[in-house]
Amino acid sequence: CLYTERSSSYSTIAAIGKVVPQLLPLEPSVLEYLDETFLRFVGDISDGAAGLLMVEFEGEESDPLPEKLREARRILRPHSTDLLEATDRRSLEGLWSIRHGASPTMAKLGDERRSIQVVEDGCVPVEALARYLTLVREAGQRHGVELVIFGHAGDGNLHVNLLPDITRSGWEK
Repeated sequence: CLYTERSSSYSTIAAIGKVVPQLLPLEPSVLEYLDETFLRFVGDISDGAAGLLMVEFEGEESDPLPEKLREARRILRPHSTDLLEATDRRSLEGLWSIRHGASPTMAKLGDERRSIQVVEDGCVPVEALARYLTLVREAGQRHGVELVIFGHAGDGNLHVNLLPDITRSGWEK
């Protein structure tokens, strides 16, 4: 099994909405989105990045991986602030450590900022990802609640964790 991964930081949420539908015909095995808040928790964010898109391809020796990778680079490069690539198991695990690093950090926030998972994930058509991300983020700002948004961009399935200050009176509203 061959694999490679592209990890690409984006300066706008709109870029995520543009590139995900373009990447789907390349049949990536993973299209994972991590928002700017998620990246801040793991201490891995480029200045001004609105999020990170992790794109992974798997295949056999006979699969057209080089062509898919060239096309993925062409799609990602114009919208990326950074483009990192992993072509071996060790560097691939390094990129995935970003994805796995936030949950333990959020679990240790304490009383002032409790991570509350929204049990029902949002699932939208891939073409609506940018609009959905924008509206969810605006709702959090309107209510004074920081959000962490991440998930399976290729499926339009995203997880939202609320980070309210539970020491603030009336936070539940």
